[in-house]
Amino acid sequence: MERGLKTSELKGMARRVLVGKYGISAGLLTVMALVCMGGGVLIFAPVFVMAGMAVASDINSSNGIALILGTYGVILLLAFVFNMVYALFTAGSVRFFYNVCTGQPYGIGDLLFAFKNRWYRFVGLNLIVSLVGVVMNIPYLVVMVAAELEPWAEWLQVLEFLLMILGTVLGIVFQLFFGLASLILVEDRQKGVFVSMGESARLMRGNVLRLIVLGLSFLGSILLSVLSCYLGFLWTVPYMSCAYIYFYLDIKRRREGEYVSGAEM
Repeated sequence: MERGLKTSELKGMARRVLVGKYGISAGLLTVMALVCMGGGVLIFAPVFVMAGMAVASDINSSNGIALILGTYGVILLLAFVFNMVYALFTAGSVRFFYNVCTGQPYGIGDLLFAFKNRWYRFVGLNLIVSLVGVVMNIPYLVVMVAAELEPWAEWLQVLEFLLMILGTVLGIVFQLFFGLASLILVEDRQKGVFVSMGESARLMRGNVLRLIVLGLSFLGSILLSVLSCYLGFLWTVPYMSCAYIYFYLDIKRRREGEYVSGAEM
C-alpha cells in the first residue's frame, strides 16, 4: 500500500480548492449560525416563561415545585430536539465542503441536504454518539455526586478528577475511530448508521496518528481565530473541513483504490 498524504499535502490541497470559495463558505457558516441561533431562541423561549412563573410562585408550594420540575423537563426535551436539528445542519455543511473537494456543484442549499436524504440516519448517529458520551461519563457523575455529599473524603475528589480525564480520553478515542461515520453517510445516501460506523472504524485502523497530527497542526489557526473575536473561524472552519475531507478521500483511495473526481490525489 502506498504511503498516505502528509499533513502539509492535505492542507495544501485544502487551500488550493478553497481559492475563490471562501466567500460562499463564510456565507454558509453564517447562515448556519443564524438559523441555529434563531431556532435556539424560538425553542427555549417557553423555558424562560416557565422559569418566570416558577419564580413568581411560592417555591415551596406544590405549584412552584411542579413548575420547577416542569422547567427542567422542558429544558432537557428542547435541548435534545435542538441538538438533533443542529446535527442535520452540520451534515449539510459537511456535504457542502465534500462537494467543494470533489468538484461537484455546491451551494448554500447544501445545508438542507440531510433533511432531504433520509434525515433519520444523521439523527440516529448523533443520538448514538450522545448516548455513548453519557455512558462513558456515568462513573464520573456518580463519583461527583458522592464527592458533593461527602466533601470531607478527599480521595473522592481525586477519583472524580481521574474519572473526568478518563471520560475525556475515551470520548476522544471514540471520535477518532467513528468520526468518519457522518462523512460516510453524507457521501453514500444508501448506507445506514451502523454500517457507516463500522466502515469508519475499519478505515481508521492505522490512520489514527495521522488524524491526530492533522488536528494538532490547526492549533495555531484556532488560537488566532479565537483572538480575532472568533471571526477567523470563517476562514479556519472551511480550511479544516476540506483538509479533513481530503484525509478521508486519501484513506479510501489507498484502501479501496477508488478514484475521487475532482481531487488530485
